[in-house]
Amino acid sequence: MVYEKLIEKLKAKGWSNKDIVETIRILNAPPENKKQSIVSLDSTVYWFALILMIIGSIVLSIIMIPSLLALNAFALYFIIIIVAYAFGTMFSILISEIETMQGRRIIAQLFIPALALVNMYYITRVTNIFATAMNIKNPHNPIIMSGIYAFFFIAPYFINEIARKIRIIKIE
Repeated sequence: MVYEKLIEKLKAKGWSNKDIVETIRILNAPPENKKQSIVSLDSTVYWFALILMIIGSIVLSIIMIPSLLALNAFALYFIIIIVAYAFGTMFSILISEIETMQGRRIIAQLFIPALALVNMYYITRVTNIFATAMNIKNPHNPIIMSGIYAFFFIAPYFINEIARKIRIIKIE
């Protein structure tokens, strides 16, 4: 927990749970004393990183076409789970940083997983077309592939949200 030691120290000093929760809320609030140019630059950098993640996800999907053609289901699912979870973790960190900086939720938390789902679906369909044209007998179900990818892509975000809520409940 990020503020576990701080919470223990404040409780030891006799702070009420209400005051501790308010302190943590203030610490998590976006800084209002930054110059507008710095806030604007921060926002631009994070949004640029988000766009790069979208492009990276699409490029990675295209790069995975040979794996989709060559690997059997078990090995392929294993690789997809690892890749999706890694990208999902980066996405989760980036989204939480943007939300902390801006102090509000953003629509990207819905848009990017949906894009990943659709992207993996179409890449799997295209790969199956290539496999048929090349006479390779290794078709994959695009719905299952995209579902597995999307599930493990958004899993880190939900794990982070659940952990955050547990921390808040634990403090109160």
